[in-house]
Amino acid sequence: MKKFRALKDNPFFDLSARTNFVPAWDRIKPQHIMPAIEEACRRDLARAQKIKNNPAKPNFKNTVEALETVCETSAYILGIIFNLIPEDRSHEEYYETLQQQAADRFAEMINAIYGDEDLFARLRQARRNPEFSRLSKEKKGLYQSLYNTFIDYGVRLSKRNKARLYALEKSIQNLELRAQKNIKRATYEDYVVVEHRSRLKGLPRAALDAAKTKADEVGHVGKYVFTLNKDTYTTFMRSVQDRTERKKMWRAYSTKATYGQYDNRQIVIELMKQQREKARLLGYLNLAEFNMTYQGTRSTEKAREFLQDIKNAALPTARKELELVRECARHDAIRRLEPWDVVYYQEKLKKKALGYDEEALRPYFEIENVLAGLFRHYEKLLGLHFEETHEYPVHHKDVRTFNVTDARTGKPKGIIFMDLYDRNGKAPGIAWNYPLLPQGLFRGRVRQPIEVIVAKLPKSPEGKPTLLSHYDVETIIHELGHAAHEIRGKTRYPSLSSMMMEDDFVEFPSQINENWVYESEVLDDFAVHYKTGKCIPDSLKEKIRERRKYMSGMEVLEKASRGWLDMAWSRADIGKVKSVEDFEAKTLRSFRLLPARGALVLPSFDYIHGGGYDAAFYSYQKTEAMGADFFALFKERGLYNKALCQAFEGALRKAGTRSSPGIFHALMGRGLRTDKFKEMHGLLQTPFNSAANDNGEEEEVRRHKFPGHRIRQRQLTPL
Repeated sequence: MKKFRALKDNPFFDLSARTNFVPAWDRIKPQHIMPAIEEACRRDLARAQKIKNNPAKPNFKNTVEALETVCETSAYILGIIFNLIPEDRSHEEYYETLQQQAADRFAEMINAIYGDEDLFARLRQARRNPEFSRLSKEKKGLYQSLYNTFIDYGVRLSKRNKARLYALEKSIQNLELRAQKNIKRATYEDYVVVEHRSRLKGLPRAALDAAKTKADEVGHVGKYVFTLNKDTYTTFMRSVQDRTERKKMWRAYSTKATYGQYDNRQIVIELMKQQREKARLLGYLNLAEFNMTYQGTRSTEKAREFLQDIKNAALPTARKELELVRECARHDAIRRLEPWDVVYYQEKLKKKALGYDEEALRPYFEIENVLAGLFRHYEKLLGLHFEETHEYPVHHKDVRTFNVTDARTGKPKGIIFMDLYDRNGKAPGIAWNYPLLPQGLFRGRVRQPIEVIVAKLPKSPEGKPTLLSHYDVETIIHELGHAAHEIRGKTRYPSLSSMMMEDDFVEFPSQINENWVYESEVLDDFAVHYKTGKCIPDSLKEKIRERRKYMSGMEVLEKASRGWLDMAWSRADIGKVKSVEDFEAKTLRSFRLLPARGALVLPSFDYIHGGGYDAAFYSYQKTEAMGADFFALFKERGLYNKALCQAFEGALRKAGTRSSPGIFHALMGRGLRTDKFKEMHGLLQTPFNSAANDNGEEEEVRRHKFPGHRIRQRQLTPL
């Protein structure tokens, strides 16, 4: 009776259609976590047993669809657990331990279900049922997704190999969690101390005050402390005149998670060894070959060909840009340009070349105006209407909730939780989206999705407006793009929902939307001065567009280098890798414009160590190129051309049942070309034309039911 009462009072189970299955965020405590996941897994294992023991002949309803929903309770609860943010830093380790324990318990259940040979046999028998030939494409796609899941959980392996696979899965998951924890700790607990204010000339007052406050917090009273998060680093490197202090900051940031108690170097080597072993157990040469079966590009060679094309276009421009930076530095008597000089002189040149300071834009991007304008954009583009609501519980006072409806019919389409401001406990990274409840079946009916958008925007003091940078505006429209993709989807099955698309398509609906916030028609709708109410002047709008191409060669090259490194690391014969340093030096030799000076990428590359983009980081640039290619049609025919909007909306609705090359081919009438991407970044070269590799014919959509709890994170701008 005591156990029953504890579960009855557990807020994880306070879910109902009446509240649209929104979690009881305000009542969840750490002590509720393990009882909830244990009970959820027990229930789901019992459901799996019921499917297996069903005496009726296997068919789509009693086997395929039943297996699709068999883990829905535990998967949803685990998603809630991974979206819990501790109240302060002192609780972080406790939450991380609980999250790891919950993930381990969930993995045990998944292995038991998808490694069950009798359940797999029943699934195959359902395929032989005469009804199968009459099923819709969506239902056949679901069958194939589940079939792949069983195969990739080793159902056909020997007992010995299956045990080894499960041991590897658990170890890989724990290594990924350790790597992510080290990155997070190194970001916020390692820091740079500057003794005197005189060494910080050029640093904005707000950053100076924040560094002084941080110093007081960590026991360096009277000094200045800078953590290694992206915003702090970027502001420091752009503005601090003292070259010695810039060098100190650069070294700390570029060697993050490579030394001391948060050193990830051996962890990532061990992680890759185990991932390679896992891939080989499943019949693949390496992790890249395994993961590419779930990409629209399909092969590592095609992905490398794409990256090589981007590199060839960016490298000549990047070299010219570097010469401009070098010449600017010479005016300050710097004879040899070093990596810690680049960002500072890029910023100096930008102010001279473009004639404005980035901060001058903020008064035009007050957060309420921005949100209202972006909501209007998605209403015009995809027919979605956003209305703020206070009917649901939240886990922090800064979290805001929006009901999303069909603008034409008023029908409920989804719920979005937006947690936009920075605070202690949030993970590194700029922003991310998580589909807490994917679109599709849940508890017997198709439910509206629940989306969580998390960002780390600086919050203004009480009573003062929050003013954003243009990059912040891009970030919000990007994450809303993921949410809109899920909400506009039309599938019965969560396994075929938007976030289960191939990585080299799933960023496309977000990447393309970034293009709109460079257009006058859109900026005029919401970019108004928070004091005067005047629209942003044409001169500043033009500067925003010019800035997109400014030093773009170096930025594009840096992103391509990370995609190349990711692919090389996922393909490597790890037994021959002597060190992370040696591997990076050899892999990135042809991408580097300056000596590395000890900088390392892999130890803090959180996108590929538990971030879900292993052998898929290239997808950020590929989907950006797809966005540029398709957006060119909007530029030509009208930013909200009705036919194009309908085509785009239709593509999102069909995403669950078609391959990504097929969807893009349907939109464009051909395969991807990168000339518009290069034009957008000022890199005009002969376009790579993947149409030769893509005739628009449909291929099997190879989906995996449990690819991990992926967070769609806003791409950082590498420096």
